[in-house]
Amino acid sequence: MFQGKRALVLASSRGLGHGIAVALAREGANVLLCGRSGEQLDANCKAINAEGNGKADWIWADLGDENFVQTVTSAVNAK
Repeated sequence: MFQGKRALVLASSRGLGHGIAVALAREGANVLLCGRSGEQLDANCKAINAEGNGKADWIWADLGDENFVQTVTSAVNAK
């Protein structure tokens, strides 16, 4: 259903956002994780990629940052 689709998942370093990213990747989506904890996002991507279904990458972004939209848009277009 999601095979080959791209998904941006905000707040995906832990909790519900992380769960959504994992579920989408297990269905074959390529997910871009986004949050403020680079170390945790990196670990999450490694775990998702080790499963071998969808691919995962991450960016650091904070909703409180005035450049948030530009940062996320640029990352989505680049990935």
